[in-house]
Amino acid sequence: MRLPLGWLTPVMAGPQYHRIHHSIEARHWNKNYAAYFPIWDIVFGTACLPKKGEWPATGVPRGEPAGVGAALMGPFVDWQRMVRRRRASA
Repeated sequence: MRLPLGWLTPVMAGPQYHRIHHSIEARHWNKNYAAYFPIWDIVFGTACLPKKGEWPATGVPRGEPAGVGAALMGPFVDWQRMVRRRRASA
């Protein structure tokens, strides 16, 4: 739904703000987690305020998961990979 909130975006997360969370563009990955109040994203450095008229394509950049189990386990597998990479680089 295209409902830009303009100056209210840093106060209330609208569809345009949350769409960035689901964007397939790499610059938007790990951004805009807030469901209602973007202040938490601003505080933790994960905010990406949308530009006027910005409606990026959304989806799953690595392709659709191969079933419900893969979709449910995907975040845990990704976290495990992140931890392993951090340990290897430390």
